[in-house]
Amino acid sequence: PVEAVGYRGHDGVRDWVDSLDRDIQISLNLHSIEITDQQSAVVEAEVFFERQGSRTGGMTWSLWRFDSGKLSEAIGYGSKEEALDAERGSWH
Repeated sequence: PVEAVGYRGHDGVRDWVDSLDRDIQISLNLHSIEITDQQSAVVEAEVFFERQGSRTGGMTWSLWRFDSGKLSEAIGYGSKEEALDAERGSWH
C-alpha cells in the first residue's frame, strides 16, 4: 500500500511544486484519455522521474474530475480497472 498525499487548490499546487527536488526531471508520455462522463476522464500515461542518471517510473492511470470546466481532482490508481471502478463509485 502507498500512503497518498493530497494537494488541493492553488496553495496545494504550490506545495506540490515546492516538494519536488529541483534536480529532478519529470517526463510524461500521454497514451490515452477515456472520457467517462461530462465531468470526468481516466488518463493513461507513462510518467518518469530522472535525476543524476537514475530513472524511475512507469505506466500510471488516474481519474480526473472537473468542476466548472476546471480540473478539481486527479487521483492515481494501480490499474485502469481500478480507476474505472473509482469512477463508478466502487472506490473512495
